[in-house]
Formats: sequence, C-alpha cells, structure tokens
Amino acid sequence: MFRERRNIDTQWLDVLLATIGETLEPEGVSEVQGVVVNIRKGFIRISCWTRTTGNGRRDMHKLMALGRHFKAALGLNSGENLEFSEHDESASAGSVRARASFSV
Repeated sequence: MFRERRNIDTQWLDVLLATIGETLEPEGVSEVQGVVVNIRKGFIRISCWTRTTGNGRRDMHKLMALGRHFKAALGLNSGENLEFSEHDESASAGSVRARASFSV
C-alpha cells in the first residue's frame, strides 16, 4: 500500500506485463490467481490474489518466493516491505489497512 502517488502507472504496467508474460512467479510456483490495483483517496494498493493462504511450511515457502518476485516487479528496494494479508482479513478491513500475516 502506498500513501503517496509514486510512479503507480509504471508499477502497475510492470506487474501486468510480468503477469501476462508469466514471469511474476518463480519457476515451480503456480499461485497467482489475479492482480488488481485500488486507487483510493488516502492510499494506492496493488494486490496479487493467490491460490493458497500460507497455511503450512510448503505454502509459506511458495508465497515468500512469489513475494520476492512481486516486490521486484514493483521495483521496491530491500528496505521497503511487501505485506501479505489473507482475503478475509482485507475484505473485512474495507478502506483501512488490513492486518498483515507476514511481509517480504
């Protein structure tokens, strides 16, 4: 989630191209179900829907690998965190920030 405008158009385009080109996920990971951008008055959020929720060691390993690729597609540096929130948590949060399950 970004509070400032940043370069959202470029970031969104990079995520779309990585998704279409099937480079958003590392080899052997098949988690991405879709991507979306939400532009609100107070924040901008680019999200990636995943097949699993990170319950279990194997799922968590796949989601962390996906998170690193997603972070690279967004052009985030090592000091910036990418947060993972489960769908139920983010759906109930509405227009506020959902509680993160973990971050990359």
